[in-house]
Amino acid sequence: MCPTKLSPADLVYALPDSVDMVYGAMMEPLSVAVHAIYNVGKLRTNDTVLIMGAGPVGLLAMGVAKGLGASKIIAVDINQDRLAFAKNYAATHVYTPVRNPFTRPSTSSRPSAVGSSANDSGEDKE
Repeated sequence: MCPTKLSPADLVYALPDSVDMVYGAMMEPLSVAVHAIYNVGKLRTNDTVLIMGAGPVGLLAMGVAKGLGASKIIAVDINQDRLAFAKNYAATHVYTPVRNPFTRPSTSSRPSAVGSSANDSGEDKE
């Protein structure tokens, strides 16, 4: 990490001495959550909110939604531990997405092996 970095003055905020750096570090992810839920999402009391991802910012978004009076807070994640924490923290419902067996397979950067076999000499066979 860089011990000193110069930034434009309009992009920084000096923390008062009364605010510990640990709490100051939480201001950016919390502001992302507030902006997403309140400013962009326009969440109001009794609304339902769906949070995709129960990581740090998702949990903060759930807390903001709960604080604004959301009636349902649905957390979606593939990690069961995160969902369990979210349920105890602020989520009213949790959901684990199910992998659809009928979806297209993911693309690979490896060359396709279609039409070749281990003993294929590369000659046309008739």
